Amino acid sequence: MTTPPGPARIPHRIGGATPVGTAGEVAAFFDLDHTIIATSASFAFNAEFIRNGMMSRRTLAKTAVAKLAVEVVPSEVGDTQRAMDLAGNAVRGMTRAEVQRVVDETLEEIITPKVFTEAKELIADHRRAGHSVVVLSAAASEMVQPIARMLGADQFRGTELEVGPDGQYTGAISFYCWADGKVDAMRSLAEKAPVDFSASYAYSDSDSDIPMLGQVGHPVAVNPNRLLRREAVERGWPILEFSKPTPLFPSSMPKTMRGKLKDKLDNSAITTRAKARTAMDALNQRRPQ
Repeated sequence: MTTPPGPARIPHRIGGATPVGTAGEVAAFFDLDHTIIATSASFAFNAEFIRNGMMSRRTLAKTAVAKLAVEVVPSEVGDTQRAMDLAGNAVRGMTRAEVQRVVDETLEEIITPKVFTEAKELIADHRRAGHSVVVLSAAASEMVQPIARMLGADQFRGTELEVGPDGQYTGAISFYCWADGKVDAMRSLAEKAPVDFSASYAYSDSDSDIPMLGQVGHPVAVNPNRLLRREAVERGWPILEFSKPTPLFPSSMPKTMRGKLKDKLDNSAITTRAKARTAMDALNQRRPQ
């Protein structure tokens, strides 16, 4: 099913779910890779780590094999642990500042040109509706944070890499934002700002995110892999196909202007959500008790 036009672009609920909570605001939870962006954030950044001499091609190849194994055989806990270990070891000995420098230098050149137009429009729809937009990704938080900010997300959660007392990554992972880990992230975020999961939305391309999709009243498969497509068909979940990656900001715009535009978009989103909540509060007050 392709993205519907106009105001109906946010998919309506089709099929059931088992929500984890029912009080609070409506949220839209988005996976990142192949859902919002037409690439893998981790591998895009890892290629730059290699170019900067901070990672070997052998490490990247091992990580790629482990990631493939996890995606093809998601039930294999051993493969998941292997991918986690390799992800941590890939940055072991680096400092947060070194990783952040590569992320900042790579973001505009490699990531922002690959944002799906359909995803940008869908995120804009949710924000206009006053929904909280949350990005959940298995990529490291250091990589997810700037992407989420540029997209105007309200919250994000990524895989947490352990930093030692010397300021260097130890190679260990303190939290893996993958599969059931994304459900844990959803619950953790909901503790800070209550979420009505039965009225909320979730979007992903991978069967590893079936636990996340199953926690909301409006699960949606985006560019689904084979196993998720089968699950979506069986459960009656909507299926969206995103195929038009475009730059998040015009390439002709100077960086300083892009930064100002981003700040303006952020402020506009806050104002829009505040107005939407005010309108909803006024409507609720007028309803008969």
